[in-house]
Amino acid sequence: MFVSSGPEPIEPKSVPNVLLTNLEDAKKSIKNAGFEVGKVEYQNHASYPKGIVISQNPEKDTMAQPESKINLVVASGFKDFSLPVALPDTTATLDMSVYINGSLASQFNKNTFVPVETEILLLKEQKEQYQVLVKLRKHGTTEWLSYKQYVINSINQSVSEEQLMDDSVFADSLPVTTTTATPTTNTTETDFDF
Repeated sequence: MFVSSGPEPIEPKSVPNVLLTNLEDAKKSIKNAGFEVGKVEYQNHASYPKGIVISQNPEKDTMAQPESKINLVVASGFKDFSLPVALPDTTATLDMSVYINGSLASQFNKNTFVPVETEILLLKEQKEQYQVLVKLRKHGTTEWLSYKQYVINSINQSVSEEQLMDDSVFADSLPVTTTTATPTTNTTETDFDF
């Protein structure tokens, strides 16, 4: 006569470390280690680019039963940010150029002057601080009306306007790609989304 002692006990396994990897690689690592991907949540984060795992539960190197679920929190990219730029009180048509950390943001939304590439530039560079330089000139001329420099801290979302030390950084020899604006006779504000 044989008496069953029940199923063999399943040994717990070490949970893999998937922090700071992209979501697809994290999923592969979890499955290869014998676990399942649980709930995936997305969260804005100032320090991590979009798609990077910033938290896992259970934590890395803890022991868990095979096939148990590992929940992940993934960075959804930097929080949206608006920078208001005052336009001068003029009836003239204006050209606007916006530089981010020295690079010209060249694609604009025609209606709202939102630099389409700005968010991409910020995410790729992953910097804590950004310099935004804004140039305005009368359309069809080389006469620059104003220069503004802003410093944006991407962690606490603060903005400061700085005095330009040297306007030569905006020399006309730089490649200029602009959007054209026709403001009303009242001072207007244009929001740049970051």
